[in-house]
Amino acid sequence: MIIHNSSSNGSPNHKLLIGFQAPWNVSFPFSAQRLGSAIQIAVEKVNKNRSFLGNYSLDIVYKDTNCNPKVSLGGFIQQVLRENITALFGPACPEEAEVTGLIASAWNIPMIGFVGQSSKLEDSEMYDSYIKIMPPLKGSSEVLVKTLEFFGWRHVAMIGGGLNTNTWEKVDALWKTVENHLRTNFKLTTELNFDTSNPDLLYQNIKHISTVARVIVVITNREDSMALLLEAERQGLMNGDYVFFLMQQFEDNWWKSALNSRVSQDVTRAFGMTFVIGQKSYEGHEYYDFFKQVFQRLKGHPFWSNLTSESEVSPYSVYLHDAVLLYVLGLKEILKEGKDPHDGRQLLERLKTREKIRFQ
Repeated sequence: MIIHNSSSNGSPNHKLLIGFQAPWNVSFPFSAQRLGSAIQIAVEKVNKNRSFLGNYSLDIVYKDTNCNPKVSLGGFIQQVLRENITALFGPACPEEAEVTGLIASAWNIPMIGFVGQSSKLEDSEMYDSYIKIMPPLKGSSEVLVKTLEFFGWRHVAMIGGGLNTNTWEKVDALWKTVENHLRTNFKLTTELNFDTSNPDLLYQNIKHISTVARVIVVITNREDSMALLLEAERQGLMNGDYVFFLMQQFEDNWWKSALNSRVSQDVTRAFGMTFVIGQKSYEGHEYYDFFKQVFQRLKGHPFWSNLTSESEVSPYSVYLHDAVLLYVLGLKEILKEGKDPHDGRQLLERLKTREKIRFQ
């Protein structure tokens, strides 16, 4: 699907297509229905201001990948061979990015990540046309390690929602990253990954984990996190003898809302002995305005999203928007030098050699 954007001042220009891959399913935090308009907003900024790319303008080719590596790879091949895209934004899911990133590197097409990915993509020789605007996932696990070391806690357990129930690509990348750091530095007493919708399993696994560790790391989606913490509260684990670390990709607002609403004393007690570790989301008036704009645009073509408020807009939308502007900075230099805009390594080299890049 091609998402058309207005060109600069209606003047004749050269059109370049960029690829965009993200799942359509709104249950994913990086669903196109929760962030897709961010790439439209960024592209329209570029197209309306000729100081960016002069006589060139951008259009977007979108592919719903449903977090399926085979679909992502097939979609990318079509985007390159049929649409002749100059860059790919995404794919959003780690397993897709690992696969599609290899052919992007082989074909020298720049692939720009706007979601935290697996550690495999940090191999700059294998993925030499890949660049990401997100901080690495290992940052959160390094904070966890430093915190555990500070308190002198050596025995740790991991618990999370089952692979079939998670909505963020099985939360696989963050789980593996944290697991590797814990195995290296601590005694990892147990790892439990199960379907939290089964009340018997939920009860039994919380009961078991309380016997093998007093420091418990929780890695899963928001629904499973709440179920786990509430069950721990019911079993009396929030009385000061246990500590829970809730690991997130972002410092999501759902737990703040749960606490602030005060609708349930159980929820308040469930967070009584819980640390939340996650990357800080953007904040401030300019970002609230941006999320509002993304929310309003998502209601229209081509996403027709049924989100009910700005709070449901994905925090990844800011990174997607800024990834486009970052790419355009490199593209501008490539075009100014008369070089091929499809040359991913040349473009990334222009970005890497700049001492400092700042933009709002």
